[in-house]
Amino acid sequence: MAGATGQLPPTPATLSTTDTSTTDTTTTDTTTTDASTTDSPTTDTPTTGARTTDTPTTDSPTSDTPTSGSQTTDSPTSESQTGPLSSTSGQSSGVATPGVLKVGLTSLPTTTDPATDSGVTSVIWHQVFDTLTTYRGSSATPAPDLATSWESASNGKVWTFRIVSGKKFHDGVPVTAKAVCDNFNFWNTVKGNAQAEYYNWTYYFRGFAGQPGALFTSCKDAGTSAVLTFANSMPALPDILTLQTFGIHSPSSLAARKPVGSGPYQWVSASPTTVVLRASGPGSGRTATLQFLQIADPAALAPAVRNGQIQLSYRRGVPQGADAGVTVEPPLGDLQVSLNLYGGHGPLADDKVRAAVVGAVDRTAIARAVRSEPASSVLPAIFGGPRPPFSAPNPAAASSVLKGNGVVLTMGVRSFGSSRAEPTIARLISAQLVKVGVTVKTKMYNSVSSYYDEIQAGKIDLSIGQVQAYMGDRGDFVSVYAPNAVFGWVLPKNTRGALGNQIAQALSRPENEARQAASSAALTELLSQNAVLPLFTTGGTWLVGSGVDGFRPAPFDTARLDTVSVR
Repeated sequence: MAGATGQLPPTPATLSTTDTSTTDTTTTDTTTTDASTTDSPTTDTPTTGARTTDTPTTDSPTSDTPTSGSQTTDSPTSESQTGPLSSTSGQSSGVATPGVLKVGLTSLPTTTDPATDSGVTSVIWHQVFDTLTTYRGSSATPAPDLATSWESASNGKVWTFRIVSGKKFHDGVPVTAKAVCDNFNFWNTVKGNAQAEYYNWTYYFRGFAGQPGALFTSCKDAGTSAVLTFANSMPALPDILTLQTFGIHSPSSLAARKPVGSGPYQWVSASPTTVVLRASGPGSGRTATLQFLQIADPAALAPAVRNGQIQLSYRRGVPQGADAGVTVEPPLGDLQVSLNLYGGHGPLADDKVRAAVVGAVDRTAIARAVRSEPASSVLPAIFGGPRPPFSAPNPAAASSVLKGNGVVLTMGVRSFGSSRAEPTIARLISAQLVKVGVTVKTKMYNSVSSYYDEIQAGKIDLSIGQVQAYMGDRGDFVSVYAPNAVFGWVLPKNTRGALGNQIAQALSRPENEARQAASSAALTELLSQNAVLPLFTTGGTWLVGSGVDGFRPAPFDTARLDTVSVR
């Protein structure tokens, strides 16, 4: 949608980010730049998204994504070790199909409990643990796994999951409704310092037993079914339970944090550089052994596939262009990278200046520079339905508004952890703004705490942010994007009221149509205020080498590898 010359139409909205920390900040002035590719922005949390089966639509906790991480890998975890904890569990069963499939990942687990982990390591956990629900094939709708079917009652506060019969954990214990409830009740009663490690439970269910605002109430064994009860409506529960965080353990392994699940592969051993899994029984996997190798540098993954060091790898974030010698199988794009405009203070409190800045940015050029796709909407592709649009760039109109006004903006740029592409993107944006008369000062951050402290203190006007579409529906997406706007980081005070009301409506309605309508209204309002400009969307990429047979990725990074064989 092209804007008329001399006129700056309203633009999009977006953001909230997560990241990791380490030191302090330095400042440099920026006036020119060009594009070069760098490592990719990624996020810490595994992705989901979609509609439930026989349920109203979705919900999920709100506000900011929990932060955790490390500087050197794509997907940090909640613990501080630099490599996986050594552990063995279960007994090896005879398997009809021999072979070893070597899989490269940029990081390996630093824990033996998937409930305290996140990121690309979910590829490992989904081989070992079944979840109540899962994603199958190319669908982003939850499908049965340990739960054969489910239904909700009491406006989404009570969920009944019928549990599969005849399945066993790797230690021989039967999978039952009681075993499922043992898991949920264990997670809910974690105490003391250990609660910090179970940050995913806190994020989705807002606390533990006895804490104010906690959503989870109980899980009761109803014979062939597990009945989960919550304090508030949880229409997105089937989506949430696809995450490796909620992999169901054998009850005897919970307290000891032993990785004993019921998935097609069982945990054998781990070292700082390698995790080994073995097919859990005859016919459970087409390849007898999975060997996960840590290759910390994302740029080294494709060469490792080409030279045969590994046969398969998963790489998050911005594509690196053509990878000669490997087959690329991309899952659904799920990561959206955006430019945040903090209008609660300074020059961007003027809505005309915000619109002019948005009009000066050429999203297509930025997406091309990082070999990705321009964002087609504020909503990632996994969400259906209407999508609030945004306008084409209009530098001529931007220049007419800004020329001679001496606008000076400070852009905060993170140079650590999963934000390694930000300096390249920032250079491009700075160069585009300079052309319309804006002076841009770039401030580099190596510390997540300093970064957010200075945003809240009003010392940053622009930043580059990432949001991952792992929420169950657009209402949950709004809950991550919009609170910063309402509470003062993004929008001037006189524009927050209507948006705040729309967000409240979106988050309080479990019904599908009403919730989606309220969510779209909130996103449209945020877009109209030029608070955020979506730049590009991207997803993870599977690199498949020679000798791998039968591989097709499921959505996101949750692909099961039990259908893969080694030729």
